[in-house]
Formats: sequence, structure tokens, C-alpha cells
Amino acid sequence: MRPDLSIEREPERILAHIAEIVALADSERSGLGFLPEQALRDGIVRGKLLALFDRSLDPRRLVGYVLYSGVFPYAKIQQIATIKPYRKQGVASALIRALVDELEQFGFMTIRAHVASDLSPALAFYRKNGFERVRTQPGGASRHRQIVVHVRELDTDTLFSKENGTADEIDLGIRGRSAREAPFFALDLNVYFDLVRNRSQSESARRLFGAALAHTVRLAVADEFVGELRRTSEQAAEDPVLQLALRLPRIPKADASQLQELRDQMHDVVFIQGRASGARRTQAWSDASHLAHAALARASAFVTRDGAILRSRTELLRRFGIDILSVDEVLMLLPSDADARPLEPRYGAGFVCADVSAQTVRGYMEDQSLPRGLVDEFAADGGHSFELTRMAISRNDDVVACAVLLEPRTPQPVCRLFIHGRPETLDVELYVDHLLDAMLRRASATGPGVIELERMAGQSTVAEVVPENRTGC
Repeated sequence: MRPDLSIEREPERILAHIAEIVALADSERSGLGFLPEQALRDGIVRGKLLALFDRSLDPRRLVGYVLYSGVFPYAKIQQIATIKPYRKQGVASALIRALVDELEQFGFMTIRAHVASDLSPALAFYRKNGFERVRTQPGGASRHRQIVVHVRELDTDTLFSKENGTADEIDLGIRGRSAREAPFFALDLNVYFDLVRNRSQSESARRLFGAALAHTVRLAVADEFVGELRRTSEQAAEDPVLQLALRLPRIPKADASQLQELRDQMHDVVFIQGRASGARRTQAWSDASHLAHAALARASAFVTRDGAILRSRTELLRRFGIDILSVDEVLMLLPSDADARPLEPRYGAGFVCADVSAQTVRGYMEDQSLPRGLVDEFAADGGHSFELTRMAISRNDDVVACAVLLEPRTPQPVCRLFIHGRPETLDVELYVDHLLDAMLRRASATGPGVIELERMAGQSTVAEVVPENRTGC
């Protein structure tokens, strides 16, 4: 008899089966990697673990689960597992479909999965379920595996549409998220206290603020954040905790009536519907104000370790479009130095394509009389906040085409691309097409993203090649 499968999303009902979930995770540790029980519990409470049950049995039986992470609108599968009697029956694919359906309702754009290269069944499974291989990266030092990164694009029209539940209850009329900027995270006060005081979570908070100083992420605080510190400070002028907070970046101002209306709704979600302690007290209204300001400013996520807010993550994202993350979840998103790898030189009949120096790029651009601003941007030596890839095609040691890719070192980068070919060169279309393909592959090495191509007068070849190229990010 075929199983009668049903998805369970309710945290309390899933937690009743935590022992079975932990046992299944431990039994597949060699393929999935190790996750402590607390990580699985946290995923359940925060609405990031979907469980699949066979309700044809009495009592119903847990047959599998999928755990995901990430920050809106990019998700990552952490683990997916099914028990042995239900394998090869499409059960894992049913979990993927349920997850994709949920993420699309939230407005997520992509979902990513990392799979060890020696796990052939897992690689075939992700291909079967619409994931595309985008790159290979080194695994952990203990097992020396290669990890294959897969990405599936989701069927999402817009990030904030009525279908994903953000427009019916209040008009969030502040500007939309900008793809040109580093992800913007709003901070809860408890994360700030972890930074300035000696606590168990202090090291994670320091790493997060270090990433902000390196321009990898942007951190900002709401007016209520500072207001709360003012209310509890006895001597404001001599309070170093308050004085540092006054110098933190602020979330853009919001309309007062919108802020109050949204604050009231978020208080209801977190403290009334969520049955959290402290409802309608000063601290609860303050927490709701933090959340409301972050949502109105279109923050990528609100970063906290408050249990009540973390438990309300699913409903807050569904209704108001604001994701909720812990500090450690943000740190998991930060780019790794292993992501930047040079492209291999390519040799053809009479020409070579290889990485080149900033000096070579500058010489080519100046020889082509390109605008000074363009030269200064793409022929720079580089910086700590972005990666540079420079390639050129040469014939007889003479550069005939050149490309430069600027990649911000952020979790959601918008890349800048420069491609130029000498119009009088034979086969210039081939060279431009090759450079475009190489740079797109490099830009998509960490998953889907956005690329801005610098368009220049006199480069009709580039304009013709770009629409015809089918490689995308």
C-alpha cells in the first residue's frame, strides 16, 4: 500500500518527534554531516524544518524531514533525510516540492544545496529535482571532499507582492531593497549587549561587527534601539554603551502613523498569537517597534537572539516580509576566501586568454581612449571590500580584448562587468563571447546574482553578443 503522506509545519507537533528526527540525522551523519540536537530544535522552533509523516499508520509515522537556512530571498538546504523503508518512492522529492512551494509563497528567489562529489545518488537526486550545478569547492579539512554547489531558481515574480502576504494589512511605502547595496541587517539590542559586554555570545557578535567594518554587511539600529538605552541610562553623557550606540548607523526614518500601526500588528503576532510573556509591557512594545522599523526600511533581516521573536519568524516573514535571523545564521552567509579562485589560461590558434594585471588593463583602456572614470574604476588595484577578476585575450603579445569583473564581498553581491574588444580585430565576436562566458561563470560561482554590464559607445560587438549569450547568473 502506498503511504498517505502529509507535511507538518507546526513546531509543537514536530517537537513531539524530536527523538526520531535526531536518530534519523545521526544515522545519516556520513552523508549529511553532523548537526547537534539543539540545531535541529532551533530549526523546528523557527519554522525552518518541514517534517513528512505517513498518516496511513496509527499513530502516524515520521518518514523524513528537510531543514533549511539562509536569509530572505536566498535559501539553502541544510539537511534532507528519509527513513530507509520509504526510500526510492519519491518521498524526498515530495519534501523538496513542499519546501519549494513554501519558499515561493514567501517570495524567495533561489534555493541552494551543497553535496559531496562522491555521493552520486544525492547528486542525481538534486539534478532530478531541478537543481543546476554551479561550481565545486573544497570541503572540510578532515575528509578532503569536494563539494558540488547546486542552485534552483524559484518561480517568484516579485519580492514583495500581495501573493506573499505583505501588502494587505499595511502599506510598507518605504523604498524597496536596493540590489546595488550590501545586505542591510537591523540589530536587536541583545546583540549589541553581546558586543559590549562579556557574554557567551560575545565572540559571534564581534565577528558580525567585524564583517560590518569590512563592508561585507551593513548593520543599522532603529530609533527605538537608542531610545531604550536612553531610558535605562543614569548618566547619558558618561555612559560608554550609550555613546557608542549613538554613533551606530540608523535605519531611515519612517512615517510615525505607519510605524505605530505596524508595531501594534507585530506585537500581536509575537506576544499575543505567539503566547510570549510580557505582552503589552514596555519591553514588548519596544521590541515590536524595533521590528516594525526594520520592516518599513526593507531590512534584509532582523538579527536577534530573543526567543519569542525567533519563534515568530515564519509569521513575520509571511505577513510583513521581514526575515528573522540569529547572529550565527548571518555568519554562515558570509563569503569564504575559497570562493575566489583564478580562472585557468586558455590557448587557441594564435591567441591566449589569461588573467592579467591591473597595469595591463589600464594600458589597454588608455590606449583605447576610454573615459577616465571608467579607467579608474576597472583598472584599480583592488580593495578589501571586493574581488577583482581581470582577463585579456592577446595575439602576438598584443591585447585585443579585455574584461574585468568587480565582485563585492557580500552575501548578495551585485557585480560590475567591463568587456571591450578592438573593433578592427578579426574574430572579435569570438573573443568577446569567450570573455563574457568566462566572467559569467566566475560571477555565478557562488550562486545566482545580479551583473551590471558597462555599455560603451562604439562597442556594437559587445551589444550584439550579450543578448545572444545564454549563460546567466
